[in-house]
Amino acid sequence: MILRAYIPAIFGTIVAGLLGGCINFAELPSGSVRAIVSPVVERQADSVSLPEPDPPPSLDYLIGINDTVVVSTIGGDASGSSRVDGNGNIQLPVLGLVKADGFTTEQLSKNIGELLKIKKYYADPWVVVQVANYQSKPLYLVGEGGGSSTTYMDRPLTLLEGIAKVGITAGNGNIKRAQLLRNKRLVPVDIYSLVAKGDIRQNVWLKPGDTIFIPDKKNMQVIAFGAASGSVPTNNDGTLPLDRLMAQLNPNFVRSDLSRVRVIRSLSTTSGELIIVDFEKTMRGEALPFILQDGDLVYIPRSKFSTWNDAFAEVTPAISAVSTVLQPYVTLKYLFRNP
Repeated sequence: MILRAYIPAIFGTIVAGLLGGCINFAELPSGSVRAIVSPVVERQADSVSLPEPDPPPSLDYLIGINDTVVVSTIGGDASGSSRVDGNGNIQLPVLGLVKADGFTTEQLSKNIGELLKIKKYYADPWVVVQVANYQSKPLYLVGEGGGSSTTYMDRPLTLLEGIAKVGITAGNGNIKRAQLLRNKRLVPVDIYSLVAKGDIRQNVWLKPGDTIFIPDKKNMQVIAFGAASGSVPTNNDGTLPLDRLMAQLNPNFVRSDLSRVRVIRSLSTTSGELIIVDFEKTMRGEALPFILQDGDLVYIPRSKFSTWNDAFAEVTPAISAVSTVLQPYVTLKYLFRNP
């Protein structure tokens, strides 16, 4: 019972010792009055350019490999159901292999009719082609935890139509960090702004093989580079005071310029902020603590001469190792940026 009474005091002493070993906060004389200001020295908006909108595609569906088509002909001699094989052909009675990949149903109907004329089965054949099973144009939904699902496009789809088709809802992970991937690269569109704010500029046309990636709501953290490096989990609300990050990093940062700590912050998939924080003011008790957010990248300068170019030069090659926990804006801006 006596030991239990001292546990809070012991814990407080340990925490104070850990913080005190890394950061020395200035003490003010009793009765002092000082204005507490923001530690932000500079804040500038940054963004990723939106892609040029693609022209609306043709609404006619192009038959592809793995689709199943049903062919109906007068008399039924060449009627049948067949899957489009890996060479793009279907197998029909009488006609044998017929090329189907890349044609619309109307075009394939006409081609089959011409073949029936050539083989002199009918002088004026009647042919109808329908797609019975769409399997050639996949659209993927992937969660960070490993869950995935596949649906197939039965017509050209916009991003909003694709989202509805794969069944994304507010409960599908961290929708604010949802990403559209195409050919293993991020497409600079903001799914959250499209779904939650109705920003129609983000409603791009999807292409077969596109993947919509929805990260989990967990694994929120802040990552530091520069004079100190490491990652620190955020609080449950996705925030983290800068002083707590500093207290948990390698103490080499004490030799750096803490008056120009740089923060790269994502606001959405395509926009962010570049923030400079004077952490020394906070340590002296002259400024409020700066609150970091989930996904922030913190660059701790090695000297007073460090610039944003120095930050970008060090952050860019390093973030590939932690790309799965980055905000999409950071990945687009620095990891997948064009050379």
